[in-house]
Amino acid sequence: MLKSAPQSDRLCTKELFGKSSKSGKIAVVCSSWFGVGFLPGAPGTAASAIAVPLAFFLKRLGFWQECGFLAALLLIAFWACGRAWRMAEKDDPQWIVIDEVIGLLLTFLALRVGIQDLVIGFILFRIFDILKPYPVGKMERLPGATGILMDDVLAGVYANLCLRLFQLIG
Repeated sequence: MLKSAPQSDRLCTKELFGKSSKSGKIAVVCSSWFGVGFLPGAPGTAASAIAVPLAFFLKRLGFWQECGFLAALLLIAFWACGRAWRMAEKDDPQWIVIDEVIGLLLTFLALRVGIQDLVIGFILFRIFDILKPYPVGKMERLPGATGILMDDVLAGVYANLCLRLFQLIG
């Protein structure tokens, strides 16, 4: 019986995880957003959905704390994604989902948010992340951690700008 690509991707990563050093294991845990990337189905959507409460919480901390958290997470993500990418030996493995978390958090950066904004922002981010309008798709083709992260960063910026527009109009 043949396995689907995401399933075999997860199985290969499980084997890699078992054989890797402590820093390799940390990279897999971080880049998979604590295992969310190994959920069956749509792990990117799952990671984005799980990030919504985090975005709501960050709003309560204040703008500079939100920026500090995002900057720290981005630094961790560049390291973890680069390490995990080299371990997986595959462009943008489906189980690396920390990029979706960062993109979702960027969607709400420096915006007021209520429940409606969280739902609209989530939908906007997923649309931009899936459809990859120019130049989001070009970012994805960059090598390594840069390609993994920058398409979602840009999708988050697009979603943020659209959400700002909706808030201005509404």
